Amino acid sequence: LKFDGSSTCSAEDFLITLEERRTIFNIPDATLISWLPLMFTGTPLLWYRLNKSEWTNWEEFERNFRNTFFPFDYQDRLKREIDRRTQGDQEDISTFVINLCTLMNRLTKPLSLAEQLEKIYKNLLPKYQFHIRFAEVTSIADLLHRGQEFEQLEERSKTFRPPPPKEKSLCPDTAYKGLGSPKK
Repeated sequence: LKFDGSSTCSAEDFLITLEERRTIFNIPDATLISWLPLMFTGTPLLWYRLNKSEWTNWEEFERNFRNTFFPFDYQDRLKREIDRRTQGDQEDISTFVINLCTLMNRLTKPLSLAEQLEKIYKNLLPKYQFHIRFAEVTSIADLLHRGQEFEQLEERSKTFRPPPPKEKSLCPDTAYKGLGSPKK
């Protein structure tokens, strides 16, 4: 894991990955802070060298890191990004929901379940909204299940074959008789 302050690895992604590894390996604050020079290059490494004596715990480091490497209005930008992040034309519901929930989880003031569901639903492609009744959705997993059900129906509709005409039917009297066909 490396962080150089460029867009290759965002400051948010760096912190999240670092926190995951800290938890997995049960690394104490002081140890992790002392390992940071191995992960920083360029400006972040210079920043570390200037500020390391100020941190006595992980929270102090994280607060200082956020103040330095996150945009000043990061939370406002994140809220706008969440509102603008709609489902892509070829994007399945699972990918869309995971990506939007990831953005929402980065908010410092978490949204309620009702707010999350509303944002996800409003940002779905309209064809999903026609299939999913929002008032019946009880959870994100439920919304996801209903969306996947719709995707299965859409996939099935691509392979659907109309019934054979009467002339090609083994039992013509049981064949589909379209509108306007005489009934016998």
